[in-house]
Amino acid sequence: MFAEIDQIIEERNCLQEQISAMGQQRTPSPLIKQIEQWRDSTVEKVRQVAADACQQVNHLLNLEKTKLGGEFKDFSRELAHLKESENFAEKDLARLNQKIADFKKALRQATESPSIVLQIERSNGIDWQSLIYVEGMLISISFEIDKLCEQAIYLKSRYSKDILP
Repeated sequence: MFAEIDQIIEERNCLQEQISAMGQQRTPSPLIKQIEQWRDSTVEKVRQVAADACQQVNHLLNLEKTKLGGEFKDFSRELAHLKESENFAEKDLARLNQKIADFKKALRQATESPSIVLQIERSNGIDWQSLIYVEGMLISISFEIDKLCEQAIYLKSRYSKDILP
């Protein structure tokens, strides 16, 4: 039995050394590395979504610009043709004036309030804390060690007067 109690004391001392060494570790926990990898990949996903949104906005703006430019070119050709042919009436002038007003309005709308709307409200509602969180599963190591020590002391005192070193 003395050999068994000595083995328990030896294991306890080994555990004490391991616990002391835990506080002196300088390398980051694998969990910290995992959190940093999650952060980096999440930031990269957000960057990619933002880049895609910018690309979509630019595409839509270019479509509007191309459409407006094409219509304006057609209008300019028609206007030049009417002037050159000198074949126009009062109703043609009214229609051309209306087209000028329409182009001004379209240009103003394109610069002041484009027909593109960003839907970012939903992202403001994201509960970021729920995307990653830590659940503690603390093991009561000190309690277990204390129990082992108590048992070792009890057994050693029962069978010998030479207690822990």
